[in-house]
Amino acid sequence: MVRFFLLTTLLALPLAAKTTYTAAQVASHKTAASCWLIIDDVVYDVTKYLKRHEDFDYDITRHCGSDATKQWHKKPQTGEEHSRKAERLLDRYRIGTLGK
Repeated sequence: MVRFFLLTTLLALPLAAKTTYTAAQVASHKTAASCWLIIDDVVYDVTKYLKRHEDFDYDITRHCGSDATKQWHKKPQTGEEHSRKAERLLDRYRIGTLGK
């Protein structure tokens, strides 16, 4: 079962990398029920992550449907960058790139 999960995850990554979305498409996912973010021109669907982030003292749902690059690189509550662990975690939620 684990092998199947890993294989399907690895096979899906190239597809997500090739999918492009417009800013308008991302903007339509602006609620906790469907939360997409743009960070460095990459689109992430963080809907399933929102519950996990509740443990922190910053509500990221205010950025759903928008470009959160600035907030990603400089956390609003501390001014610090996100950790490498956070970067790896974020990559799990990558669904495509922002089309121009």
